[in-house]
Amino acid sequence: LYALRHSLSVVTAAIQPRLRLSGTNRLRFASPWRLAMEAAMRRFGALVTIAAALGNVIAAGFLLWAFQRAFLAPASEDSATSRVARTSPGEALLALILILVLLGSGFYSEPWIELVEHSFVNLDALYADSGH
Repeated sequence: LYALRHSLSVVTAAIQPRLRLSGTNRLRFASPWRLAMEAAMRRFGALVTIAAALGNVIAAGFLLWAFQRAFLAPASEDSATSRVARTSPGEALLALILILVLLGSGFYSEPWIELVEHSFVNLDALYADSGH
């Protein structure tokens, strides 16, 4: 059973998509995928866990195939995109304003955090008395 768990951990580490953050290579970063697979191994056994991991790989392959067909295939002459009108200056201006608001609120988020902070303080006080 230990050898099966170890081999599943190796397979899981090999097939999981990884987002490497700086400094996490030296740390033993426990990804949610690995934690879920280890918990499934303990709870449901090896066969169910392997089936779940293979199902995840098959789903990723299907999504890649669908992405290629939708976005990377050559457009045909009678496709719907050939009949789409150009963006008007008003639509472009609205898109630019939305992009600037999103970027501004993302980089300068302190006012938004202060806006909602008092409601979290009230919730904390409410649940601190109930012992939860």
